[in-house]
Amino acid sequence: MSESDEISYELFKPFGPFVGDFTIPRRIVDTLNRYTDEVVADGAKAQNLDLSSYLAGEVTQEFKVDPAVVEGELGRYLMDITATYIEVTTGRKISKFKVLGCWIVRSFEGDFNPPHNHRGHVSGAGYLMIPDQIGSSEGSRKRARTAGMINFVHGTDQFLSGGHISMLPKVGHIFLFPHYLNHSVNPFSGSGERRSFSFNALIDDEIYDIHSNSRLE
Repeated sequence: MSESDEISYELFKPFGPFVGDFTIPRRIVDTLNRYTDEVVADGAKAQNLDLSSYLAGEVTQEFKVDPAVVEGELGRYLMDITATYIEVTTGRKISKFKVLGCWIVRSFEGDFNPPHNHRGHVSGAGYLMIPDQIGSSEGSRKRARTAGMINFVHGTDQFLSGGHISMLPKVGHIFLFPHYLNHSVNPFSGSGERRSFSFNALIDDEIYDIHSNSRLE
């Protein structure tokens, strides 16, 4: 990530933890799309990187992003947005950042991701390709469509406190959230590919552990 790039983001807190919505530089979206296309075109490489038996998704294809790709500009970008996310929400600056894993998810009509959470400290889900019909109300009897959307769930609906929220995925955006936050992805109908990437990362244990600075009086 170059020094001239300005980190663009929005934080929202519909319930318990903050969720961040960050803008991904176009060149990183393009890099990950090229990488995905190359893996898809190479059957042996796709098989070698396959993660379908380890991930929760009931989707067409899931595979690892090569560490060499993560260690470049992508890794620096993920570190920068994670540092911003943590500092704005906690007031503390991270000194450690380690990507535990990064992977591509390719979804087509009928695919879905059941409720699940991740490992590590901070996780993210970014979007590289979205079918036009996701988020559109055209031809639908529903006032608000949730097909293909990502759902975040924390607790239950209560007075003045919602327990879940559905967010529209947009190309060039990535959601950041604490690893434990349960989330799922709804299926969609029609043509097109819903292509995303996710990552898990570790930060300073002293920041993640909310009791690390507490003392008994």
